[in-house]
Amino acid sequence: MARGYRPELDRLRAIAILMVVAFHCGLPPFSAAYRGVDVFFTLSGYVITRVLLTEVLDTAAPSVVAFYARRARRILPALMMVVVVALALSPLLLHPFGAQQSLAKTALATVLLVPNLFLWREAGDYFGAGLHQNLLAHTWSLGVEEQCYLVWPLAVYGVARAGKADLCVPRIAGLCAAGALASIGYSAFLSVHDPVSAFYLPGARFWEFALGGLLQVGHAANLPAPRAAPGSALFGMALLALASVSDLGLGTAPWPGALPAVLGTLLVLAHDPGGAGTARVEGVVSRALVAVGRWSYSWYLWQGLAISAIAAWQLQKPGPVASLVAAAAALMVAAASHRWIETPFRHPPEASRQGAGRTLVAAATASAAVGIAAIAGGAWATRSGALHSAYAPVAEAAADVHPLTVRCHLGPAFDVLPDAVDCTGGAADASTRVLLWGDSHAAHLMPLLDVFGREARVAVRLRSFSACAPKAPIGGTYPGAVADPCARFNASVLQEIDSFAPDELTGVVLAARWWVRLAPTDGSADPAGTPDWSSLRDVASKLNDRGLRVLIVHDTPEWPYVLPLCLARRTESECSEAVLPERPWRADSVARIERLAGAAPLLRTLDLVPALCPNGRCTARVAGRVAYVDFQHLTASASASLLDAARPRLRWLVGTPD
Repeated sequence: MARGYRPELDRLRAIAILMVVAFHCGLPPFSAAYRGVDVFFTLSGYVITRVLLTEVLDTAAPSVVAFYARRARRILPALMMVVVVALALSPLLLHPFGAQQSLAKTALATVLLVPNLFLWREAGDYFGAGLHQNLLAHTWSLGVEEQCYLVWPLAVYGVARAGKADLCVPRIAGLCAAGALASIGYSAFLSVHDPVSAFYLPGARFWEFALGGLLQVGHAANLPAPRAAPGSALFGMALLALASVSDLGLGTAPWPGALPAVLGTLLVLAHDPGGAGTARVEGVVSRALVAVGRWSYSWYLWQGLAISAIAAWQLQKPGPVASLVAAAAALMVAAASHRWIETPFRHPPEASRQGAGRTLVAAATASAAVGIAAIAGGAWATRSGALHSAYAPVAEAAADVHPLTVRCHLGPAFDVLPDAVDCTGGAADASTRVLLWGDSHAAHLMPLLDVFGREARVAVRLRSFSACAPKAPIGGTYPGAVADPCARFNASVLQEIDSFAPDELTGVVLAARWWVRLAPTDGSADPAGTPDWSSLRDVASKLNDRGLRVLIVHDTPEWPYVLPLCLARRTESECSEAVLPERPWRADSVARIERLAGAAPLLRTLDLVPALCPNGRCTARVAGRVAYVDFQHLTASASASLLDAARPRLRWLVGTPD
């Protein structure tokens, strides 16, 4: 089975990397172009299966060690260079109170080829705010790919040797089909129940590789079915274009979200396995596109680093122009990397070649050295942070938290509600009780309710869960949150409310990141029919029916950057913002909540924006203290300082006359 160079594969790689770069640059039409990684996965399965088939059919004893050695020479040199540069940039761009340490951990995970697993456990939603400043976050896809290739050659070689030689190709085809079906089932389950896991885990992505491999097996067997009609390449390209600009309502999870990109890739590959037809159909594809395809691996690595570095320097995601400049510079670096790093290691001169075993030992040694450097960098950041006076605002904000919030705010590991006594503030022994219920935007209001409770002799119980707004327990959370624990948490809170004796609980405060929570998931301008809006309305109605007063707190302002880090690098005046209250959907969610309150006598609202942004300008410090822990959560001092603004509504909540 021939293994010659096929330029059409590099053209497809170029399309994939251009999709990814367009998404990372934030180009408006390409909101779904992150699907370029799915093109890479499918194409990679096609190519690697071709390599494995060639060895199985043309080699008496194919070596899995030799395969891993080739992968090491292909992947590690450029990757190690990018990781080293990221670690070198870390002290210049990131603060030493968590950001540098997080990058060091990501770097260690990257050299171990498990960055996707680290980000899955530590960062959560890839599209969430803040992750764009992690200089190595984009390496998650490399982890998925290499973990698939840890298993795939063993499976192919094992199946190839398991029976008669003339049935080798059909057995491998069956392996591909079975692997794809199993992965689709697993991916479909996770996409519904745990979309973050579906995004990061290789098992939920393997079907993309397996379908590419299945097409390659069909080509190897010279079957007519995989050779699609002449118009298939055009249709495939149309699917890829469509997948770049819209998720088609399929979401970000791989199944079925990646299906259009995967099918488009398969159709382009199926059109003409030899490549001549591809060149004829595309017509205007030039040698430059082939060159971009050759540089695509290095460009992927360097553009992600460059754009993230600008985001870290600017303290917020850069605009399209700055991102394009960074991506263009990264392309030049990628060309140099391909010429002087990738190629010499991948195709060393005959005299300097070494055996597969020695190659793997050298790769492990290099990875260990970079990993040790990452650990040392993280340790030094922790040690030096306290000595770096410029970062005093970051340290101040990190320490300005309420102990009850630390103790009682819950996350995805939720099992049962923590003890009520441990989570009660204010006047804990008072007969008047209120409950604060919501996500992290409820938790950051606990200091405010704590000082009010002590002043008014009210016990305040905190029930908060990250990325999980108050709602009836019917499923659904923020994008990226785990559905079942959130539903379980909300059901537990409702059950706890029902357990109170009559007149034992006076009122409930509901708080969440409403402008996200109530935003339409389909891009429309009307969120009235979304399940989350209906659920909020149902929860408020249920509480009112029990005779409970309900106070809904509107969104607090959000900053375009991590506020303490801004104060570490700029003046307070430069960090203060005049337009923070205006964020997408906030005005609409405020209007809908106000209409809900207007129709319910036992429901009122509280808007803290006027207190945080007097005269329309949001101040970086409140009473001399840093106002926010990050870009959206108040420090304990800032929260407590809002008592004067909140007192009238809170007194109404507990039935105390003004």
